[in-house]
Amino acid sequence: MLLTKALFGIFLAFVTTSALAETFVFEKEAGLLSTQAPVLNGLNAPSFPPLPADDTFTEPFNGTLSANESKFFRYDFDLPEGYSNLSFELELNVDDEFAVYINDASVAMQDDTSERNFMDPLPGFALNPDGSFTDTSGGKLDFLSIDQSDFREGKNELTILVSDTLIDGSFDVMNGTITYNTFEINAGHSGAWFNPDTSGQGQLIDVEPEGQFMFVSWFTYTDEASDHPFEQRWLTAQGNYSGNTAELDLWETLGGRFDDPQEVTNTQIGEVTLSFTNCGQGQMTYSIDGEELQGEFPMTRVIPGSGNVCEELSGNSTQAVDINPGMDGAWFDLNTSGQGFFIDAYPDPEGGNFIFVAWFTYGEDTASGLRWLTAQGGFERSIAEIDVYEVTGGSFDDPQPVGTENVGTMNIDFTDCNNALLTYSLTDNGAEGDIEVTRVIPEGKVLCEELAGTD
Repeated sequence: MLLTKALFGIFLAFVTTSALAETFVFEKEAGLLSTQAPVLNGLNAPSFPPLPADDTFTEPFNGTLSANESKFFRYDFDLPEGYSNLSFELELNVDDEFAVYINDASVAMQDDTSERNFMDPLPGFALNPDGSFTDTSGGKLDFLSIDQSDFREGKNELTILVSDTLIDGSFDVMNGTITYNTFEINAGHSGAWFNPDTSGQGQLIDVEPEGQFMFVSWFTYTDEASDHPFEQRWLTAQGNYSGNTAELDLWETLGGRFDDPQEVTNTQIGEVTLSFTNCGQGQMTYSIDGEELQGEFPMTRVIPGSGNVCEELSGNSTQAVDINPGMDGAWFDLNTSGQGFFIDAYPDPEGGNFIFVAWFTYGEDTASGLRWLTAQGGFERSIAEIDVYEVTGGSFDDPQPVGTENVGTMNIDFTDCNNALLTYSLTDNGAEGDIEVTRVIPEGKVLCEELAGTD
């Protein structure tokens, strides 16, 4: 079955682990005091007093408690998109009692005034990345129930209610930390991506982790306001990335001829930013100078399930077939710089091996001379025999319907992780030939060799 939603993008040929731990430390004096003071006759687990309104947390920290006085303190913290493996540790010394809230959830309480509550270990708890939690004070807490779902991406609130039940009291000690992993781009992000709303166009990505370098190809069309609307157009972007974000220069390459070493012209026309929340979802923001084209759209993988390498990048097991996901990325012929190929391979040991190839080149049917083709199908061991398609009629970043036509066949034979022989036959114009291709980014072979067990 033709994967029509997968037909798009490619890369630039004129250039020859996925998480970090972050820790947030709570400072007692950084808490804001609520102007709403509850009237209590002591705390009684598991009954938690209601939280005051958010706009009441306006006063600076003051941990002194008069007889039978209670106070709410608020500590705000942010968690980034795609965070993972969160752990939370908190211990408190309050004379006399306290309750702890995460956002709207009631999670912990100490409701007695025993002297042991002022001795090490102080009353406290730990939430582990697997969702389990522990009273780290050996049973000094009278209530504890906390879950990973109590936290959320974006703004979070830790609220602490402290209460005196005798003569005088105080909020003396707060030791609290939150540790989590932030998501980072890795070599497993290489491959084919697209916006489901604009089927028939998309992006292909090549990541080189050692230099934190990203190369992106973009198969698209001229927009409706163009002098030559709805014609094929391909662009490329490249540059460095940091964390989960890549800010790249956007280029257009013109003047070439199909499978011909004719010299081309490269012009920077704008910028793009790619950001990823996980191994299967991302977003692209673009700005094209001089064309008044700015916008953003979501990206997801063309081949469902192909994010497994991203998710398990540390695995070095040998694939059941010679072609492996380490062959994903940008390839080109040294003799025809300015055009090339992008590969996204998904081996399935249970059958159904699938490979997607994008080909950015030139033709005679568009005013710009740009043409892009795609190929897809199965493969066995090191050889892929696949059909070639052309998609036409689209409009730039627009869900306008497109037409897809089978225009030939392609064979790819990989001799190693850095070289392949590509044979093509195009029925629409009678063109056929062989192309020796190599990687645009030579260091990209490392993952391929690890997966193949040849490093």
